Amino acid sequence: MTRDEFAAQALEIIKRERPLDASVFDEEAFSVVSVDPAGQSRTAFLHNMWTEYQAADTDEGREGVLRRIAHFAKVSDTEETFNELRPLFMPRIRPRAYFTNLLPTLQKGVGDKAKKKELRLPPYRVLAEHLALCLAVDYPDRVEYPTDLTKYPASFDELFDIALSNLKSKTAAQFGVVDGRLYISAFDDEFSPERMILKDLMLKIQVRGDPVVFIPNNKNLIVVGADDEEFLPHALALVDKFEEEPRFLVPMGFVLSDGEWKVFEGNTPPMRDEMSRRLTHYLAGDYSEQKQAAADDDDETRFFSTVMGLESGGKTYTMCSWTETQEALLPQTHLIAVVKLSTEIAMVRWRDFIEVCGHRASKVPDLYPPRWEVKDFVSEAEFAELKKREFVVEKKSEAHPSEPPPKSDPPLPPKPESSHPDTAIKSNSSVRVVVYLALLAVVLYLIARGCNLR
Repeated sequence: MTRDEFAAQALEIIKRERPLDASVFDEEAFSVVSVDPAGQSRTAFLHNMWTEYQAADTDEGREGVLRRIAHFAKVSDTEETFNELRPLFMPRIRPRAYFTNLLPTLQKGVGDKAKKKELRLPPYRVLAEHLALCLAVDYPDRVEYPTDLTKYPASFDELFDIALSNLKSKTAAQFGVVDGRLYISAFDDEFSPERMILKDLMLKIQVRGDPVVFIPNNKNLIVVGADDEEFLPHALALVDKFEEEPRFLVPMGFVLSDGEWKVFEGNTPPMRDEMSRRLTHYLAGDYSEQKQAAADDDDETRFFSTVMGLESGGKTYTMCSWTETQEALLPQTHLIAVVKLSTEIAMVRWRDFIEVCGHRASKVPDLYPPRWEVKDFVSEAEFAELKKREFVVEKKSEAHPSEPPPKSDPPLPPKPESSHPDTAIKSNSSVRVVVYLALLAVVLYLIARGCNLR
């Protein structure tokens, strides 16, 4: 049985055991998410079960794994008292995209429009823009994210305080030193990332500069100093190692600065480039889903620019484009190509674009992944400044021999702006022609400089 066949069979088992629930397979998380008629959600993570299924050397062992999936599905909603549940509440950190993508995913599995409207997400707080902090109930055999908090005699804030207190009580262990000034959590549970919200604990760790954390999975929290140029690359190498394992969370770091968690952007030009590349590559898949959702909703009033991928110097970067006369919602990519009607192009890093033209880009509120609305095109002076800062594309053959081979990156949308032209672009044919010509100019511009589009 292949991995995909195993996932399909798990979904079928859960649907059979819970016929009233809306159950869908979440490919990215390799899990099955079910929402009951009351809006309560539960998640069956399949990574460990698939590993056990592969390791089983008898039919009985493999059947046992499938029976456990059925058992998980059969578990009825518990009727514990609030006092019984109190020690089970825990804070839970998940990528923010998990929640923004969850509802549309669930709605696809429900045919009835009225039931679609009844589906609810677990309440959550946004943490450092790209993370979500929600409430979890940590049962011995599963973790549930309650969606209906009205059944508890406490508000979300009060429940979260209880969860935070439980987390603190389970944080007797500290951190082990991996290498010099690089630390990794030594907690014997699956709530290591959540320790980042214990700010007093983070500030006790002896690092150079503000503490930077990486949360590659549920069992590991990596801490290093923001000013530690020697050990930051070691931390990134460790994150890359974890990325090859199941249940990976996010590749970028977060820094505790002035008492608040923020995305770590790096303090040196090479580190800023690397952190931008990681963040924008991570967001690329979510932008693709966001654009598809806009097309599915027949949203023709706004133009959602596509994320493209290009290779330069043995690395993969993300890129978008903005064409003169075109109003658009720009995704945050590592590079942006600013295209004049004359097809003259300035391709710059995102941060350079924001420094020069940030006053022309308005961040759209309550939209994730984030996009910036642009209307009035850049001035001649601004375009000239962008040209001065132009990103230098390295031919792949010119990569330095001392550099390690590039790791395999997740696939990016393969072609610019061609998937859903009729729904993604306004119906005005002249606008469509201008956009396509501009994109063609971008493609030719990149090919001429020896890089590969993905």
